[in-house]
Amino acid sequence: MSSELEALQGEHEEKSLKIEELKRKIVLTKHLLEEKKNKVREELKAVFNTLCQKYYSTREEFNALLVEPDNAREVIDKIVITMNIFDIGIVIPPISSR
Repeated sequence: MSSELEALQGEHEEKSLKIEELKRKIVLTKHLLEEKKNKVREELKAVFNTLCQKYYSTREEFNALLVEPDNAREVIDKIVITMNIFDIGIVIPPISSR
């Protein structure tokens, strides 16, 4: 009977160690996933900020060119080219080539 008890205790100890190991792996995996999620979030923020900067600089250039009415055709062509550079899915040929 004591050998059965010792066998059961040994089995229990092995399972307890395995459970603790799996708990540590779960915690580590959660931590790694959080780090990866935060990294992706930061990368997306950087891309968004870059696109915003391009948008604002293009808008400023557009507004500056609007002040000069003789350059209306150039303004529209630059906007069309900028839209194509941003690859928003709209491809419009510049007015000067129509």
